[in-house]
Amino acid sequence: PSATPSPTPTPPAKLSVSDRKRLFENAMEEHLKPSPKP
Repeated sequence: PSATPSPTPTPPAKLSVSDRKRLFENAMEEHLKPSPKP
């Protein structure tokens, strides 16, 4: 199951600068967005 890409929010072991930046931006957007959480 290591070869199968699982839709988990956990970032991979090896992350490039662009990937990290994208993840950070996504996290910021999610934080800014009014997500309906109980």
